[in-house]
Amino acid sequence: MIIAFGHNIGNLGRQKKSRVLMSKLVEDINLKLSKADSLFSILDYYRHTGNFIICHHDDVSTAP
Repeated sequence: MIIAFGHNIGNLGRQKKSRVLMSKLVEDINLKLSKADSLFSILDYYRHTGNFIICHHDDVSTAP
């Protein structure tokens, strides 16, 4: 399991465009990771801060 901190993702700073729901953003990121045959996916996130829990699919204890 990995904890990742996103840069320019979340609720800090000025934003010119409307904020995307974090659930939609995570869904989109996981879809892109899946299409790229990545062994990683976002397992969970904390609110809209850009903090993510990422799992590696070889790790059976955290695989979705």
